[in-house]
Amino acid sequence: FFDEENLSDEKKEELIATFKENVDQTKERVKQAIDNIVDNKVIYNQLIDETSGKNMEQLYTDFQEDMKRWEDAYNIETKEGDRSLKTSAFEDARNELDLMTQIFEKYSEIEAQTIRNSVDKMIIAITVIATIIMVCILLFSIIVVRYLAKSITKITENMNQLANNNLGFKPYQIKSKDELGVLSSAVQKVVQSLSEMAGVMKGASKELNSSANVMKTNTEEVTTS
Repeated sequence: FFDEENLSDEKKEELIATFKENVDQTKERVKQAIDNIVDNKVIYNQLIDETSGKNMEQLYTDFQEDMKRWEDAYNIETKEGDRSLKTSAFEDARNELDLMTQIFEKYSEIEAQTIRNSVDKMIIAITVIATIIMVCILLFSIIVVRYLAKSITKITENMNQLANNNLGFKPYQIKSKDELGVLSSAVQKVVQSLSEMAGVMKGASKELNSSANVMKTNTEEVTTS
């Protein structure tokens, strides 16, 4: 379009300035993108484009060379140079940009797969841990339920023995400090107290019998005399 005769010199200068600005912006953006990944050895050195057999570093070097060749091939201000060479150099530079973009996309796919694998492993680990915790809780619940059932059964048996006036049993002892332990301790104290009372009453009964026998003997002696 710079060959159009109806363009004023001012318009041509404006278009040329815009053209140069766009070229500089393109080169600067590509440079910034490369600067951001130059320390990443995987994407910058290790990943290879299957079409060209080159890595990102080599493609960027070729891109810079082709851009320089494109700029030097034809001068849009003086109209000096080879337009076909400029077009060829431009196509080469654009192709290298496409190949670098493909490496970026390939790296993104690898990273995405890595993240998916990490998430899958994390889900599996969380599932395993949750399963183990649930099994532990279940086992703990079974142990607690059995402990409570056994303790309540034994204490109930002790209470039934007391209700039947049987003090000859050994109370079931629970050494814990929970409610069942307190109840078991109370049953033991009741049994002990009742046993002591029974002992006292038995001793008193013996003394009464002895006294009665003495009185009976005395009575018989008085009667005989």
